[in-house]
This record gives sequence, structure tokens and C-alpha cells, in this order.
Amino acid sequence: MIRYRIDTKTILSIENNAINKMLKYCQKKEFYESGGILLGKCRKDYSEFIITDVSEPCNRDKRGRYYFIRDKESAQKVINEKWQQSNGEINYLGEWHTHPEIIPKPSFLDRKVLKECLINNEYPFHGLFLIIVGIEGDLYVGYQTKEMKNLKQLQKI
Repeated sequence: MIRYRIDTKTILSIENNAINKMLKYCQKKEFYESGGILLGKCRKDYSEFIITDVSEPCNRDKRGRYYFIRDKESAQKVINEKWQQSNGEINYLGEWHTHPEIIPKPSFLDRKVLKECLINNEYPFHGLFLIIVGIEGDLYVGYQTKEMKNLKQLQKI
């Protein structure tokens, strides 16, 4: 499990099975970007968010060397199934995808899409997470709320 600090009162934990699923898709040479959604839960006191699972790319996603656009219907189906299987405990926590770079960082479009998601939709939690996987397995982990002007990169603890 890897942990990140969100603020003085809150941490993000990412379970190993979720990390391993994302790492399977590290972009090598001419591979296309891959991605999916982050699934997990939050403690009742909001002291910890836990990413328990991630969805994997599906054949309805749009993918290229420098872009990934996930299919919304397929993602919503996964969210609904996980929510029902967990009796409402597991929910959507954000997005993940790969980048063809050693040290991954969000593009302008990544930042814009996350902000638009926050503005145009309602979520059960305060914000959304963004994870970007680099070609050697390094992770960029970010968090943003509607109130935040910019995506905040989280530091490992």
C-alpha cells in the first residue's frame, strides 16, 4: 500500500492490487495511452480515502500515443456494479491514465478535464483524484476540489 498526504487531517491510501493493475499498462515504445477510473471509499470522518480498485481499459475507449478518452458508459457500468456489490461503500474517486514520459505530469488537457468533471457533476466526496503512470512506473498523484484553483500534487508519506 502506498500513502499520500492530502492535508494535515487527511491521507490517501492506494491498495497494492490497484497499483499493480495500473502498472500493467506502463507505456513502452509505441504503446498507446491506457487508463480508467479510480474506485474506493472514504472513512466516515474523512480522515482517509482508500483506492481499492481501478478499472482497466476497454475496447470502447479512444486511445492513441498521446491521448486517452475513456468510454463514459462502460465506466458508469463499472461504478454501478462496484457500488451495488459493496452495498454502497465503493464509489468513484477519480481518473487514472498513462503518459509516455519517465516522470509523469498532468497536461493542460488533464487539468481542464478534471476541473470540468468537478464543475459539471455531483460526487459523494469533496474532490477527485488523478493518477498518471509514467513509462517506468512512477506515479503522479493529484487531488482537486471545486474550491481549489489548481490540481494539487500529493506527496508520498
